[in-house]
Amino acid sequence: MNIVSFLTIIPFLKSRTEIMQYKSASASHGSHFGYRRGFEDDLTEYRNYVKGDDLRYLDWNLYARTEKYYVKEGYQRSRQSVFLWLDNSLSVKFSVKKYNLAWLLSLSLGYLFRQQKDKVYLYAEELKFNSTQSVLQLENPASFIGADETFIKETSAKIKKQKERRSILYAVKEAEKHLKKSNKIIWITDLYVPLDEFKKVLDICQEKKWKLSVLHITEESEFNSAGLKRGYLKKLIDAETGQWISSAKIKEYGQIWEEAVNKRARMLSARNFSYIRGRTEDGPIHILGQIKTI
Repeated sequence: MNIVSFLTIIPFLKSRTEIMQYKSASASHGSHFGYRRGFEDDLTEYRNYVKGDDLRYLDWNLYARTEKYYVKEGYQRSRQSVFLWLDNSLSVKFSVKKYNLAWLLSLSLGYLFRQQKDKVYLYAEELKFNSTQSVLQLENPASFIGADETFIKETSAKIKKQKERRSILYAVKEAEKHLKKSNKIIWITDLYVPLDEFKKVLDICQEKKWKLSVLHITEESEFNSAGLKRGYLKKLIDAETGQWISSAKIKEYGQIWEEAVNKRARMLSARNFSYIRGRTEDGPIHILGQIKTI
């Protein structure tokens, strides 16, 4: 069983710190463009001083040359919390390669956000980082290494079949413990989830004003494999009704599932959420290289 360790791709990640930039409403200092005006971290313009302006933002060097008062207008650099949500379902575990890719992308994104001083939390469905902890804060090298060791240990032993999958809404409840308004959720998944629960996740993210990004992982062999008969993907979800359908009864499984995926992608776009797709065959470095913003 060939499992790739997260440590092997860190050299590539050190050159990929620019793809995570987005505006943050947080008052904490970090690497993102903030919404709060009056700070000089990202200077946008000068304007004439008006009575009542904060004297901290006067440019005294410019006054020395012109004997006129000018205020520096800009945005504060800020940080926020990021909740990485790894779909750890049986369909993601269709193959070790697919499962490994989803994991590597989770830790890689966590690494990149930490480079920008964000708070990063990792939630992997059904994976316990210790006896009590289902959400791990990635805050130092030891936390990344420890998480990777936990994943490798579990995966090397055996990919366990789950008797019953916990509702994906449980992940949203975990996110609520760590996120505030304008914070971010990145969901690494193969989108093999019930449509009604998917809609509820979008509704909650919109209500909470969280920025949701869905990183959709697929594997070509899923739709041309005897694995469909072994129970990995016994069912798919009808794009219109949201009802489960047995894949064994459908010849064009891949085509129908593609329609269901497109429906979900349109729902994300309609709410200004992000949808990004990557194939297992491409590998983590290629997928991360294609991401401009997330």
